[in-house]
Amino acid sequence: MVLAKKDKALFAANPEGYDNYSTLKTGRVLAIIGLILNILALLSIIFVIATFGWAVMNDPAALQQAMQGM
Repeated sequence: MVLAKKDKALFAANPEGYDNYSTLKTGRVLAIIGLILNILALLSIIFVIATFGWAVMNDPAALQQAMQGM
């Protein structure tokens, strides 16, 4: 995101020096998608730890029991 902002400013200052602005926009969109996916993964890990507890996450047998009890 930071790099896209910097490169967008460089492009605005000298548009003749660059031939493909769409790659900058594509990279920015992909960075946003990646950021959203990482946030969702982090939230799902927090949810699992909050639901089952940290002790259960370290013991596979206890995790299976907790999941079967749901």
